[in-house]
This record gives sequence, structure tokens and C-alpha cells, in this order.
Amino acid sequence: TETLTIGLQYATHRRRPDGSSHTSFPSGHTSGAFALATVTEVLYGPWYGVPAYVLAGLVGVSRIDSNRHVASDVLAGAALGTLIGLGTAKFHKKDVFKNYFLVPTAGDGTAGIGLVHLF
Repeated sequence: TETLTIGLQYATHRRRPDGSSHTSFPSGHTSGAFALATVTEVLYGPWYGVPAYVLAGLVGVSRIDSNRHVASDVLAGAALGTLIGLGTAKFHKKDVFKNYFLVPTAGDGTAGIGLVHLF
């Protein structure tokens, strides 16, 4: 989620409403929170998923309230996080892939995704 969020932020170069030097579209905090909420809901059900979505929504509202993002930044972050969370949860939920994991990597100006298999 973070890799796609940062990529979109660099591609769009939208300024934050508070005038800071950071880019704002989509909201990284919101995309991460919604990705986590979606994975939680898919893997553990609504008993845990609904509170996770409520908390993710509060993250988005707090980003608008603190003047760090506008509503479209938060909505795009929520949509991106939800989609990435669904893909991640569905991938890990399948029995065929139960010992495979995608692992993000980054360092010194490089980024990537690795596929790990546990024996």
C-alpha cells in the first residue's frame, strides 16, 4: 500500500492544504489504515473488522481535521487501501498459498517486492 501511495503522491504532486512541502494525494495514513482494516475483516470477520473500519475512518477524518488532506485525498487513500487489503487478504487466505508471503523491500533509493516461501 505504501509503495503505491508514495508512487501516486510523486506522480500527482498535489500540495497539502496546510502549504507544507509534502504531497497529499492520496492520504498515506488513510490508505494504510484501510488496508489493515480490510485484511482484519477478511481474515477475522466482522467482529474485528467493523471496529477496525471505524478506526480507519477516524484516521481519515483526523487527516482532514488537522488540515493535512482534503476529502478527495482521504477517499482515494481509503479506496486504495481497501483494494490492496482485499488482494493481500485473499492471497494469504488461500490454502494453496498458505506458505507464501509478499514482502516489501526498500533501501537507498530502491524499492521492490519479494516472494517468500516458508518450508
